[in-house]
Amino acid sequence: MVGRPRVLNNPKVVPIILEYDEYLILKEVAFREGKSVSEIIRELVRDYLASRGIKQVLEPPQAGGEINPKLLRKRLDYYEFKEAVKRCEMIYKRLKTLKKKDLIYHNTLESLKDSIRKAISISSRLPSPPEKYMKILIEIMNDVGIR
Repeated sequence: MVGRPRVLNNPKVVPIILEYDEYLILKEVAFREGKSVSEIIRELVRDYLASRGIKQVLEPPQAGGEINPKLLRKRLDYYEFKEAVKRCEMIYKRLKTLKKKDLIYHNTLESLKDSIRKAISISSRLPSPPEKYMKILIEIMNDVGIR
């Protein structure tokens, strides 16, 4: 018995739920482009990941190819660092709306300190953390008096 040709190196089947009309449109687009619905969805996922700066991490190898684990770890560390700094920004913005005399202010400040520690820990794994995000982190630290 001959199965379908192998397209992916290490596939994982993931059931998804779409609106019916979106599925019909997707199916039509796939037909017009001579692709499967799965191929279209994989392209969309790769584009989504690329928009978040980690496209090269998951660039699909040809069947039987390998992903470089060091490159994967490096890319994921960069992505994790950016997300950690964004979390710090979010908490910092919330902190700025609170009054120092409120208990929630102090809880939020502790949460910010924890998030900063996490971001710094991640940055230590990077050969050169992105300057843009380091600058944001340092500004937040200086503003709230964290050294």
